Amino acid sequence: MNNQRIVIVSPSYGIFEPNRAYERLLKKEGLSSWDCIEARTNERMIEFIKKQFARNKSTLDVAFLGKEKNQYLALKEVDISRPWRISKENESESIVYLDYPLSNVELNYYD
Repeated sequence: MNNQRIVIVSPSYGIFEPNRAYERLLKKEGLSSWDCIEARTNERMIEFIKKQFARNKSTLDVAFLGKEKNQYLALKEVDISRPWRISKENESESIVYLDYPLSNVELNYYD
């Protein structure tokens, strides 16, 4: 069983607003918002971003698909066998695994 999944994140600072091309693809896929988990893991959305990587003149794997020049998306591989979430700090997103050590195993208590 494959426990790896590709997820779309916006690591750029500030609120990401999709440009017209990305917005059209979201609607075509029947997705209400770019940041719902269904859109973030949608295969067609991921393939669209990979095509943008190829067009990009940058050495970084980012897709400039926001309304503003500094807004971009990236793809991150996630181990879905572990609890995880998308964390935001100053609107910059990253993947965080929820690995909390138990301080009392008997009570299943996290310190």
